[in-house]
Amino acid sequence: MPIGRVSAALYIACLVAAGAIGQENPPTTIIKGGGGLASLTEQLKQHHVELTEAGLLKALRDTDAQVRYLAALRLAEVKDAAAVPAIEEALEAEKVPETRMNITIALVQLGDEKGIVELTSDCKDPELPGYFRARAMLYMLPRGSKVCFKAALDLLSTDPDSRAQVVSLLPQYLGPSKEESNEVLEATAKCLTDESPGVRIQAAYTLRTLANPSAIPLLRSAIAAEPDDDVRSQMQYSLGHLEGGQHR
Repeated sequence: MPIGRVSAALYIACLVAAGAIGQENPPTTIIKGGGGLASLTEQLKQHHVELTEAGLLKALRDTDAQVRYLAALRLAEVKDAAAVPAIEEALEAEKVPETRMNITIALVQLGDEKGIVELTSDCKDPELPGYFRARAMLYMLPRGSKVCFKAALDLLSTDPDSRAQVVSLLPQYLGPSKEESNEVLEATAKCLTDESPGVRIQAAYTLRTLANPSAIPLLRSAIAAEPDDDVRSQMQYSLGHLEGGQHR
């Protein structure tokens, strides 16, 4: 089913928002059930958690899994390095996958090696859901590491549900070799013919970001075969950018 202009715009906005969390600081806002944004402190207050160090450390052992990861992320947000041993202990005890991932992210944001090892393992683990692996890749990027690069290419080819997110991450791998650059170009170009309009849009955007002139004939071929007007428009924009001006 073709996506409309509003749908395409919303899709791109969501990807931009998702990419923003791969920064040096942990996310200060999270999505509430109703779709709005709430800061970590707001969410913790809703759960009646004291925002002192003692209150947050206690919350790491709360019976509510969400409270546990909110507390860990808040401790990372305020850069409480003294809390690292307690967060590590919470990670060791944690059984809920999503909460475990968030606690790991808190450790990574605090520069803890155990968190980095855990995320590295997560991004490579084929037994984990694709969206978990993609999230691990996202949070490893600010470390300037390419340890998840091959795993990203593998996930791109094997998991359609996480394909749009993964292809959006490819330009962020720093200093790729010529061989790696060719791998990225080839993998992204394949996504230009994906059955998902959102993936095709993201592939075109990624090619524009990569700024590799070799993508020009690939985009031209994709445009000629593209059945969706809105996706074709995005591809034309990327082509125009690569050719040195707006496409007409």
